[in-house]
Amino acid sequence: RPGFDQILRCRAEELGAQFVLKRAAVQRGSDGREIELDAASLAAIGGKHPDLLIDATGRARCFARCLEIGSKRGNRNDVAYFAHYENFSTDVDKAGQVVLSVLSAGWSWRIPLPGKLSVGVVVPAQIAQTHGSNAEERLESIIDHEPLLRDAGAQRKRVSEVMTYTNYQLISDRGHGAGWAALGDAFGF
Repeated sequence: RPGFDQILRCRAEELGAQFVLKRAAVQRGSDGREIELDAASLAAIGGKHPDLLIDATGRARCFARCLEIGSKRGNRNDVAYFAHYENFSTDVDKAGQVVLSVLSAGWSWRIPLPGKLSVGVVVPAQIAQTHGSNAEERLESIIDHEPLLRDAGAQRKRVSEVMTYTNYQLISDRGHGAGWAALGDAFGF
């Protein structure tokens, strides 16, 4: 991820973006803006408010929370388990290729990282419960029970803790307004 972030930063700066090493804070807006930077954030960028603010805070949904924008939960009740592995194949020849696969009850991802692979599964919560009593057992069991993952991960070695996401569906009631827009998971996932 740091390498990808650096590529994005360099390209943005080539196009004239100013990089500010400060976490921006927002508040309800004034002067026709629905949301705006707070005084400290505005001072950090020289005092001139940008024409457009983008919320790319992911599931934190910074703007939606500030503006008290509601959301709807999807009708699925999925859970995701994921970890980093060594010796886990992506089954593709092109370096850096992300692999998304359909499973018997859900889907999976395999994302190449330097020296390891992020492997995740997304399944209905009731199915996950049949694969063990904790996140580690469930991820390993699902990998072992899905032929595609089992074969690709036959020599796998987990090198991180297993992480979990629940509530895998949420869509904000609104994703833009005067002077702002939500991007990616900040709008919906």
